[in-house]
Amino acid sequence: MKRKFLKKMIVACATILACSVLTACDGKGSDSKSGSDASATEDSASSGEGTEATTNTDRFYLKDVDLSKYLTVKDYQNFRVARDAIQVSDAEVEELLDSVYINSFPEELGVTDREVIIGDTVIIDYEGKKDGVAFDGGTAEKSPLTIGSSTFIDGFEEGLVGVKPGETVDLNLRFPDGYHNADLAGQDVVFTVKVHYIIPEEKIDEAIAGLIEEVNTVEDLRQYVYDYLYSMAEMEADEEYEEKVMDAFVEEICEFKELPQEMISFFRTSVYNNVVTSALQMGTDPETLIQYYYMMDLESFLDSYSEIATQRELAMLYVAKQEDLLIMDDANLDTVLEDFAVGSGYASGEEFLTSNGMTKEDFRQDYAYNNAFDLILDLAQK
Repeated sequence: MKRKFLKKMIVACATILACSVLTACDGKGSDSKSGSDASATEDSASSGEGTEATTNTDRFYLKDVDLSKYLTVKDYQNFRVARDAIQVSDAEVEELLDSVYINSFPEELGVTDREVIIGDTVIIDYEGKKDGVAFDGGTAEKSPLTIGSSTFIDGFEEGLVGVKPGETVDLNLRFPDGYHNADLAGQDVVFTVKVHYIIPEEKIDEAIAGLIEEVNTVEDLRQYVYDYLYSMAEMEADEEYEEKVMDAFVEEICEFKELPQEMISFFRTSVYNNVVTSALQMGTDPETLIQYYYMMDLESFLDSYSEIATQRELAMLYVAKQEDLLIMDDANLDTVLEDFAVGSGYASGEEFLTSNGMTKEDFRQDYAYNNAFDLILDLAQK
């Protein structure tokens, strides 16, 4: 079941909190479910500087809850949200086209019978040494470089002007005083560079043939690149639109009276445990991680995340109940779960639940949430 929304805070750091984003059955029941995830990280959670783990991992189920206690929802039948047009600029296309073309250019078609000039794109090997010892990040093979692009430190590109393909030169250079690597800043180094060949300035069809199926010319590749960029932009636009719809629905259609603390605590624990796990994997602490990605302290992040997550859960389950999308009958739930699991590649509903760390109640609530958001998303686009 696809993800139904990505919170703005989570979008910015999807690789860190992908498992804790509120989603439908594929994500929410997996790692944001309390169970094993919470217990596995409880000890490590206490390592967060100045922050103790929240230990309430009981999910707050809404099947038998009167949601009018927590919110009122306006008539949403005329709820609409405009979509932005998808755009791919010529500059984006040409940039990616150049990258694909250069990085896959066949060596046998390279120019080798003249000297390198400013503006040429050359394929080079290079090794940088300080005091006769190669330094980290200073070595590469068959690397493209456009002369005059100022990609390298001063003197590197200029030192290749006049060199013919096949020749090797030593460039005596100095890293700038303000260079980001303190070990190299202001230091004298020697780069040994071999020029293999020059890529012709004008793109040629011969360099494209066989690169990608059904792409035989430069224009074919340009169209292929455009289609790829458009599909990527379309996916991003879909995610942004889903986020926009959810924001608008919660802010414009819903009015919250109070929020159940049990639910806030559940979401807070789930996301915190995932932050702790991610911080450990990255060799840092939760506070530093959140500060780096969101420029806010950990407590503020947890407060904001858990409140927004709770509001969205309440809003979607309210719609699910109004539209009879919440499966109330347990026998029917079993049937839906089994069909969904098999359709998703699992042998059974039980295997699906076990693999994703879910209970049937998790599935019931997530399935309702998912269907409710589908309905709201459809309404928004009419």
